[in-house]
Amino acid sequence: MKKILLFIWCIGSFSLVNAQTKIFLKNDSVIHCKEVKAINDSLIIYEQDDQLKVLPFVEAAFIQSASRLIYLDKDLRPSHYQSPEPNKTEPRPKSNVPSWDTLPIDSHVFIFKSTPFNLLEPEPYLQAVLEFNLTSKLSVQQQVGYYLDYGDNWFLDINNEFQNLRGFNLRTGFKFYLDQKRRYLNGGYISGQFMYKRTKTSYSFQNEVWNINGEWQFSTFSNEMIKQVFAGSFLAGYQFISKNNLVVDLYAGFGLRYRIKDTTTTTTDSDWNFTNSTRRVDYRILPHINGGIFFGFSL
Repeated sequence: MKKILLFIWCIGSFSLVNAQTKIFLKNDSVIHCKEVKAINDSLIIYEQDDQLKVLPFVEAAFIQSASRLIYLDKDLRPSHYQSPEPNKTEPRPKSNVPSWDTLPIDSHVFIFKSTPFNLLEPEPYLQAVLEFNLTSKLSVQQQVGYYLDYGDNWFLDINNEFQNLRGFNLRTGFKFYLDQKRRYLNGGYISGQFMYKRTKTSYSFQNEVWNINGEWQFSTFSNEMIKQVFAGSFLAGYQFISKNNLVVDLYAGFGLRYRIKDTTTTTTDSDWNFTNSTRRVDYRILPHINGGIFFGFSL
């Protein structure tokens, strides 16, 4: 009860002070403001140049007004009050966490990422990634990929698949960060990820032969394959955010995937006006290995 009354008295006292107020930060810098409007568990709201500004509570060491000093303890509460002694320099507590590495409780972080290495995969695709936090330790990451046709693809050839690759993939993951003392979405994490992939490849050619009647006979062969993959995997990784808001995300994991291959082969004979179509569907459960690195920036 005493702490609550002391806290309310502190806020009320600051609202009545019109003289210059100083906020001493843990990185040894000082903010000069007109007055402090309010203090809560995560923020300090102060007036400077006729504007209200916000400072994360954990960045402040102590606050000095014209009549008193307010020290801030490790539990992020005002610890005690006293009148400042003239011509005395107060010690400033040091912090192991730099000021740029902390955010208020209600902050929201958005990270945009991608990687050029997906263009080197057997089935190359462009990818865009968006991550945003739900809480201080939990985030959602959404990925969208679009498959590109490079022409003659060696991987498709050796797997008896066709060319003209088209398709997309969607990945949704929930990431849980292990280091709550660091900046949001920064540090080691574990994640569960779900993926849906759909690609289509096709191939056709025309065969011309001279028949027994002395006429050209045309036969057309066309093949089409639609491949769908449903996968789930468990990931572990580390994401680093620099002071300039540049992001590097390194991850690896494993899981299972359920693959469906739907192949249709059509043969058309122009001489006999004949069309034949066959369809084959293959279902398999396979291991799913996932890993890579993303580069991006945060807002």
